[in-house]
Amino acid sequence: MNDYVALAQQLIKALEQSRDANIASLQTQRETGFEQITNQRAARGTLYNTGTGYQQLQFDAGKIQPAIAEQQQGALLGKIQIKSDLLDTSRKIKALNRSAKELAGIKFDKLLT
Repeated sequence: MNDYVALAQQLIKALEQSRDANIASLQTQRETGFEQITNQRAARGTLYNTGTGYQQLQFDAGKIQPAIAEQQQGALLGKIQIKSDLLDTSRKIKALNRSAKELAGIKFDKLLT
């Protein structure tokens, strides 16, 4: 059973690392997007009005934040599934062990009679 727990922990760790890498990539996309918006606004001569911040906010809220939430949700659902699978495997192992003991007891009883 300890092997299953260790495997589940490794899977969860890999899932979290993947999530973190994807979120880091989204952070880079955010910075690049903000820079592009700033450069476009500067080229138009409208850098220092409220439109720049508003456009960056739209970009962040429309693309980056939903993608980050999706990564977080996917990782959480993955963890839940791994833990559920581990619990299910544990129950099956216990049931198999119980059945094996019962079968061993039946065979032993028959040998005595």
